[in-house]
Amino acid sequence: MEQLPNIQVDECAACSGERENDMKFRERFMKGEAEFEEIFDLTDEWNFSDEECTLREYLGLTAEEEDVWISESDEALEEMLNRERDGQ
Repeated sequence: MEQLPNIQVDECAACSGERENDMKFRERFMKGEAEFEEIFDLTDEWNFSDEECTLREYLGLTAEEEDVWISESDEALEEMLNRERDGQ
């Protein structure tokens, strides 16, 4: 059986931070530089892009934050991020 070459897939530019002045949504939100509602525009941007990274990676969310967003609601994610940002 022929062995296939080991191919490494690079992260998308947004995920690897290669874009100029690139901070992911989560980082900007935590610094108070982005409103939560921006997450919806970025989700649309990701949906219509050729980016190979996941939406979670694109936004900079943790796996736990992604789980809350998917299994609960937008509001639950916003509350979770607000609590972390505000140190509660």
